[in-house]
Amino acid sequence: MDGSDAQLLAVARSPLALDEQAAKVSRQLDDGASVDACGKDGATALLLVAKTGSFQALEVLLERGADLHHRDTKGNTALHYATASLGVREDISAILVSRSSYTPRSVA
Repeated sequence: MDGSDAQLLAVARSPLALDEQAAKVSRQLDDGASVDACGKDGATALLLVAKTGSFQALEVLLERGADLHHRDTKGNTALHYATASLGVREDISAILVSRSSYTPRSVA
C-alpha cells in the first residue's frame, strides 16, 4: 500500500461532513489511490464508508469500480457493515444490493 492508498483509507475513516468526504475520496482516487486498497484489517474504503453512511462517498467509490463483494479479515462486506451500523440509512443498503449479485442467502 502506498501513501495515496493510506490517505484514501484515512479519509474514508474520518468523521468529515458527508459531501466533504466524497470530494476527498474522489481527489485521492484522482491522485492515484487504488479504489480497492486494503488496510491491515482487510477493509477497503467502500467498507469504511458503508459503516459511516456516506452515500455520496459510496457513489464515488462504486462509480470508480470498487469491489462490492470484497470481504475484510472478519469475512464482512460493505453490505454487512451498512446493515449492522446503528442509524444507517436504508439507501446505503439499497444501492449496494441493487448493484450486486447479493441474494438473501448470500448475506446471511
